[in-house]
Amino acid sequence: MFLLILCTLAAPVSFAQRNFSIDLGIRTGRPLKPVLQIRGSQYDSLLRLTDTIHDPNYTVGPSVAVNLGAHLGVQVDALYKPLRYETTWSDPRTSVASSTGATWWEFPITGKWRFSGQGWQPFAGGGITFSRVKGTTEANVIQIASGTQTRSSSPWRLDDVHLGFVTGGGVELKAGHFRVAPEFRYTHWNRQSYQPGKYAWPNQFDVLLGFAFRRDRSADTQQHKFGSGSWKK
Repeated sequence: MFLLILCTLAAPVSFAQRNFSIDLGIRTGRPLKPVLQIRGSQYDSLLRLTDTIHDPNYTVGPSVAVNLGAHLGVQVDALYKPLRYETTWSDPRTSVASSTGATWWEFPITGKWRFSGQGWQPFAGGGITFSRVKGTTEANVIQIASGTQTRSSSPWRLDDVHLGFVTGGGVELKAGHFRVAPEFRYTHWNRQSYQPGKYAWPNQFDVLLGFAFRRDRSADTQQHKFGSGSWKK
C-alpha cells in the first residue's frame, strides 16, 4: 500500500520530466492453493451432500506497468482462472446432481520497487486486488419414485466481498526492450461473513512468469530533441 501511495506522489514529476517507461505484456502461472472454499451447514450430512472442487491449474492474463524512473513503478494485471466443481445430494424422494463452471478474474493493482542490478533486478511490491467471479450451475433433478428428470440452469456467484491485498517479489531479467520476470505472489481476501456459502479462500499463493516489452519514453524524448537540433542546423 505504501508503494502505491509513493507512486501516486511521484507520478506527476515523472510525467512532467518524461522520465518514465511503459511495459506491455502477459503473465501466466499456476495457483499453489485452492481458490474456492465452500462452507457447509449442519444439515449436509443428512442430505449426503458432497462437493467436488476442481482447482484451477493455470492463470493467465494481460499486464500493464508504468515505471517512474529506474526503481519505482505501478502495475495493473487482469488474471483469469478457470473454476469448476460438482455437487450431489439426495433425500428419500429426490436425487440432485449439479455442475458449476465459472470465470474467476483477479485485478491486482500493485506498486513495485526494483533494486539495483545490471542484467537483472530483484523486485518487491504490494497493493490491492479486486475479483469478478461469475458462472452458471447446471442441475439435474431426479424424482426417485417416478424416475422423472428435470434439468435447470441458474447463475452462480460468490457470497462475499471481492476485495483483497496482494504482495510478492521476484527477479526481472533484461534483454534489450524485453523483460522476463518470475514472481511469487501472495493474496489475502477479506471476508465479512462466516455463514454457510461460497467464498474465496482467504490466503492464496501463485507462481507467475511475466513477459513484457518496454517502451522508454525518456529515450524517445532524447531522440526527439536530438532530431530537432539537427534539423535546425
